[in-house]
Amino acid sequence: MPKEAAVAEVKVIFEGASGEKVAGRIYLGRPYQKGPGQWACPVGIEGMHEKLPDIAGGDSFHAMCLAHWLIKNRLETFLSNGGKIYRLNDKDVSTFSLHFPFKAYFYPDQA
Repeated sequence: MPKEAAVAEVKVIFEGASGEKVAGRIYLGRPYQKGPGQWACPVGIEGMHEKLPDIAGGDSFHAMCLAHWLIKNRLETFLSNGGKIYRLNDKDVSTFSLHFPFKAYFYPDQA
């Protein structure tokens, strides 16, 4: 299956509470109009979830905000259940040196 085109993405490693590590990609796609007053935004958390449904909203900005909220909610749940998230080093995908800065992405006023 081809990778979804993303307008924003980050490559990560998910480490489950039991220590298993899985490469992943978190992304938002380009919102598209489905009909009058109906928009949807592709969203994905590869490595944690199979294909997620495109998130619907009343306009493109609404759909993208809801898709961003879904990512935040799923990642918060993963972290609260003992998981860890690491950003991949751009030079070597086997280096898990940087913790994913969750607050900087979803709570910048608290980062």
